[in-house]
Amino acid sequence: MVSYLIQFLLAYFVRRFSEEKNKPITGKTILKEFAIVYLACAILINSTIVPMAALTDDGLQLYDFVIINIVPILYVLLYFSIARGKHFRSIRRNGNISFIHCSIYFGICK
Repeated sequence: MVSYLIQFLLAYFVRRFSEEKNKPITGKTILKEFAIVYLACAILINSTIVPMAALTDDGLQLYDFVIINIVPILYVLLYFSIARGKHFRSIRRNGNISFIHCSIYFGICK
């Protein structure tokens, strides 16, 4: 049941971020998208899966909490990056996108 909620959440964010037209793709923009998706999924996972684990016979252990917060969120971010990459590729193929290359280490944009 939680997987359907996560799938809906990811589809919503991919659709929401894809609607923003003529926005230059920078490292800051991509980091902001990933942060929003991470926070939304972390809230969803901690409000649904953590109580399920806490109600088991041995209760919520530290390793349960760590596994619940690391493994699903990594898969969610991987799925989101693939979905957004497909969108970027299709837009770039049409020539409607502008990439700004920025060096993270030096803060230089070209």
